[in-house]
Formats: sequence, structure tokens, C-alpha cells
Amino acid sequence: MKLPSHDNTELSNKIATHPYFLPLSLDFNEIISKIHKDMSKVKSNFVPLATSYIASLIMSMPDKIARSLVYHYASKPTLTMTNVFGPPFPVTLCG
Repeated sequence: MKLPSHDNTELSNKIATHPYFLPLSLDFNEIISKIHKDMSKVKSNFVPLATSYIASLIMSMPDKIARSLVYHYASKPTLTMTNVFGPPFPVTLCG
């Protein structure tokens, strides 16, 4: 499996997951910094690669079994991030 480079602009349906307990705080900047630091560690973690492989295995199963597993696990996440690019300009909330 070839891992995408940082300059890769091709969108594809690669699926990987990583469990993450979202930190809570009243300080928005502190949380963003913590999430960024934690997500940087994920880039060198084995879990997303393993779950991507498991998703590939599920997709190779008979349709009835694969659908059942996908529907079961697709209902679990509370936060989803994708490889879809964000806006090419700064975005602000409330000014």
C-alpha cells in the first residue's frame, strides 16, 4: 500500500480510523493546539494503517456480510475527518 505524500491532491475512498478522546476546555486555542499535537502523533501510528487494512478486508467479504459490518461500525463515530481539502482562504467565526 502506497502512503499519500503531503502534496497529493488526488481524492480517493481510503478508509482508516483512529480512536481519539476529544479534550474539553473553555480555552479554544489550547484545545486546537492539543488536538494538532495529538493528530501529529497519529501520522506515525500503526492504528490507522491497521484499520485501513481491516476495512479493505471487510470490503472483500460477501456483500451481505460487508454491509452488515459497515452499517454497524459506521454508526459509532462522533467525529469524522476526511482528506477533503479545506477552503483556500482563512475562515473566521464571529468576526
